[in-house]
Amino acid sequence: MRSMMKRFALPMVSAALFAAPAAAQTQGETPMQGQGQMQMQGQGQMATDFSEDKLKSFAEAVEGIQQVARDYAPRLRDAENPQQVADLEQQAQDEMLQTVQDEGLTVEEYNQIAVAAQTDPQLAEEIQGYMAEGTGAAGGGQSD
Repeated sequence: MRSMMKRFALPMVSAALFAAPAAAQTQGETPMQGQGQMQMQGQGQMATDFSEDKLKSFAEAVEGIQQVARDYAPRLRDAENPQQVADLEQQAQDEMLQTVQDEGLTVEEYNQIAVAAQTDPQLAEEIQGYMAEGTGAAGGGQSD
């Protein structure tokens, strides 16, 4: 389970960074690091023909993940010992995973979209458009 979380976390954070430059401010403070491994995640399937619903779900998930990262950044900074840091990192990962699942995506789907968006500027732009449409709706689960 822990290895699944690590594989999930790397592209997830990278996707959050590509999708909204403001999230880059918390990059050093996010619970997951090691973006360099992200490229390995996408070496399998690189389908870029994702449904509009999946891309909208991804955009909502990214916004939710960014919020979790913002929420945990000060707690991680203020952690008093390595065990507290590890506990907070695990809590943040669990919340990020739940955010993705709440948007109707699997970890694999999320990772595929994240990797594809980093290599396909048009796809990234499309996702950013969905994020702009849903500004302030992160975690709101809007479905019109």
